[in-house]
Amino acid sequence: MFFECSSQTRFSYIRNRLNGQNIQEQSYEQLLIGPLRYNISALNNSFIIAQNYNHTFLGKICNPYDIDSIFNEEGDYGSSASFLSIWNELGYFGNKYGIYSPFNSLTSTPPMIIKDGSIIGYLTVNKSIIGGISPYSLIIYIDDFH
Repeated sequence: MFFECSSQTRFSYIRNRLNGQNIQEQSYEQLLIGPLRYNISALNNSFIIAQNYNHTFLGKICNPYDIDSIFNEEGDYGSSASFLSIWNELGYFGNKYGIYSPFNSLTSTPPMIIKDGSIIGYLTVNKSIIGGISPYSLIIYIDDFH
């Protein structure tokens, strides 16, 4: 399972995901700085909800054994082949051009992170979104979700 690998392998995944986006070496660190302002473990068991017209459920930020986890590669929300997964680079919610995708650096409508009925942040690589948390950082800090 991908998410059970070392931090180095996760970092390699991030580099591969960014391939072709003309990002300089030192910028990889900047992708991870935003979430360090947050207590990452506070995101545990939060929901990811798209900002589309029907607020599509995109999974939970939680341990990879939960069927609804975005880290469970066997589930609908963690599989790189699922339409509902943010990890599907060809899917509506995972490609870098989708207006509801956390990987679109220009979107103003990234997925919301909801906990206890309130928006606590947004899952996005768009650095201009206040409360934005990079999806790449979730991979790095996966061990904090249990």
